[in-house]
Amino acid sequence: MKVTIFNGSPNKGDSLSKITSSVAERMRAEGAAVKEYLLYFMDIKGCIDCGITRPDDEFKELIDELTSSDIVIFACPVYRWNISGALSAFIEELHSYCKYDDDLADSLGGRKASAVMVAESEENIAGEALEHLTAFFDKFRMEYAGAFVMPFSDKEKTADSCKSEIENFIEMIMKR
Repeated sequence: MKVTIFNGSPNKGDSLSKITSSVAERMRAEGAAVKEYLLYFMDIKGCIDCGITRPDDEFKELIDELTSSDIVIFACPVYRWNISGALSAFIEELHSYCKYDDDLADSLGGRKASAVMVAESEENIAGEALEHLTAFFDKFRMEYAGAFVMPFSDKEKTADSCKSEIENFIEMIMKR
C-alpha cells in the first residue's frame, strides 16, 4: 500500500508535523510505504487560469505520487476557517491541470483521500476547511475516507495526547 501526505503547513516541526509524523510512523508499521511532501517549501504558486498547463518537474513529481498512491492525506493547519495557502495553491494548480488533462482527472477517481487538520485557535474552526477539501474529493471522485481534526494543540503535547485518536484514524482509512 502506498500513502502520500501533502502537508500544507508553513512551519516545520509544528503540531501538525508531529501528527503527520505519528500517522506516517504508524502506517509504516502496518506495512505501508509513506512519503510526505512539505508543500510550503516547494515552488507551487497556485492557479491563474492562464490556459497553459505545463507542470514543472517538481509538480510532475507530486502528480506522479498522487496518481500512484492508494491513500492520499491532505494535511494543513486551519487558519480563519480555511485550508492553508500552500495546500490551497497545490489544489488550485492540480485542478487547473486536470481541467486540461482528462486522463489526469480520471486517474484521481477511486483512490482514498483523507484530511489531517489542526485548528490554530481555541475554537474548532475546521468544519469549513474540511468542506473545501471534501468538495475537491467529490469533484474528482476520490473516496473520502475520513478526517483527523484536532482543535488547537500544543506541539509538545500533541504526540502523547492523541495516540488513540491517531490509531482510530489510521484504522478507519486503511480498512475502508
